[in-house]
This record gives sequence, C-alpha cells and structure tokens, in this order.
Amino acid sequence: MKNIFRILLLTSCFPMSVQAQEADCRSFPRPSGGKFEMTDKGFKAVVIASESVRFDDIDVVNTAREKAEMKAKAQLTKFMEEAFSSEAKLKEATAQTASIGGESVKASYDKLSQTAKAYRSNSAAVLRGVVPLDECYTPGKELRVMYGIKPETLAAAGAMAGAINQSLNQNPTRKPGSGDGSAGKSADKSPPQDTREARPLNRVDGYSGNRAMERF
Repeated sequence: MKNIFRILLLTSCFPMSVQAQEADCRSFPRPSGGKFEMTDKGFKAVVIASESVRFDDIDVVNTAREKAEMKAKAQLTKFMEEAFSSEAKLKEATAQTASIGGESVKASYDKLSQTAKAYRSNSAAVLRGVVPLDECYTPGKELRVMYGIKPETLAAAGAMAGAINQSLNQNPTRKPGSGDGSAGKSADKSPPQDTREARPLNRVDGYSGNRAMERF
C-alpha cells in the first residue's frame, strides 16, 4: 500500500511539471544554435529556423512550418557558400579533416576543394541532401525547425534522384491533351464561389523536440 502511495505521489508531482516544462520551445536550440563541422567523410551542417505563429490552428502551424523550412534551407545555403568561398576556412577545415581521418593535409585539402567546387557548380543538387531533423512548437507563438546535411544524406539524395530519372526515362510522363480527351476543351472561366463555412480552430498541443542534433 505504501509503494502504491509513493508511485501515485511521484506521478502527480513530477511528470506534469516536466510535461508543462517541455511542451514548448524553451529547451529547443535557438536559430543561432546551428553548427558546421568536418568529419572523416566530409562536411556536416545543422541549422535552426524560426517562424512566428499568430494563433493556434493546425493550418497556421503547417504554413509556419513551410516558411521555417524555406528559411532553414536559405540559411544553410548561405552558410555553406561562406564556408566554401573562404580560403582560410577551407584550410581550417582541411586541418580538421586530416586530424580526424588520418589523411595527409594535401589529400584532405584536395578532397575538400573538390567538394567546394561541386557545391558551387550545383548547389540545388546538394540541397536535395538536406533533411528535416526536429522541430518544436509553442502554441500560438512560435515554431522552430531543425534541418541538417551530411555525406550520408547527400549520397542518399543522389541515389534517389538517379532512380527517379531512370524511372522517368523508362516511363515518360504523358503530356496534357495527348489522347486523354482534354484537347480542345475550353476551361470554365467563371470565378469559383466561396462555400466555406466558419469552423472552430483545430488547436495543436505544444512540443519540444527530441534532441535530434546530438544524434545527427
């Protein structure tokens, strides 16, 4: 009986306060808390972006997430451009790579220079390797997202892009009007009527993320 009482006491005291503490963005990294580092396989970067949420509704939250995602990718692009455009930063990263991977300084520099050249020539393809890692939400105030990129995600994105291109070449997409009966039909230009009805907000509970940066 005493043990049951202790369990009930602990359950009533601690979890609720922890949940209340973690059900928002207070413990989540701020937008300035991103990182860029070299590994033995190549560069790795994590960025955090934030978007305000005017009121607590799932549609507004989803829109905020899309905007925050665009901010994160733009931030990552700028971050990588600055890192790869500076000779001093390339040399600093070379030293890091050589110490991590046990390679010679010249081999590391050549490898990093090739990576920088590939990024500058095709940054859009590189950004396909950007993946969502984590996010948090403070109801009616703010949504933060965390995005990352590393050699493994770049390789996976490249393999997927190759598979998609191969599939499209084998099965070309049909052009509109080519045998689907849509050719020659005139589009109805009358403006659509607004049939939406007022509805209550679909509220979203706050959450704090799961410390994905530490595992990426």
